Amino acid sequence: MVHSGTADSGHYYSYIKEQEVFEREQPEKWYEFNDTLVRDFDKSEIPAECFGGVESNGWKQYMRTANAYVCVYKRKLEENPADSDDEAEGNQAGAILGQKRLNVDAESPLVKKIAQSNQKYWQNRFMFSAEYTEFVCRLVSQWNTNMVIPARALDCNNDAHLLEFHNTVEQLS
Repeated sequence: MVHSGTADSGHYYSYIKEQEVFEREQPEKWYEFNDTLVRDFDKSEIPAECFGGVESNGWKQYMRTANAYVCVYKRKLEENPADSDDEAEGNQAGAILGQKRLNVDAESPLVKKIAQSNQKYWQNRFMFSAEYTEFVCRLVSQWNTNMVIPARALDCNNDAHLLEFHNTVEQLS
């Protein structure tokens, strides 16, 4: 998938390789899918069409605005799925597809680092979202300290200074 334009606006289109080639002698075919236009595409043009950079028309240089946005990879299945380890373990679905299980150590430093990075991403995404900001603004605007700090209990824990703040907020209300 390619994006042509800027961060503010642009257009998306795709270059797709034909998946099923029934006669092995045929070279792989690529197509450009651009809205209603579908045409043959020469894969040797991928760098020029997808990698941005500087281009010159003879008079001046300018930045190309088309850049690869999403790359999709298809898992290559084993040639002989009957030899799959999954079949020996009794997992027929994995054996039929010719896929092997990934053995990942959950305690490995890389897995832990990925988990930390993902957690930090989701925390930041949540904390800086418009929904969370609106929630905090509503919460603060409706905050009532009478419900949190009883005025009669302020002197029990050396919290008398909070009473001044409490009274100031009540006067402003």
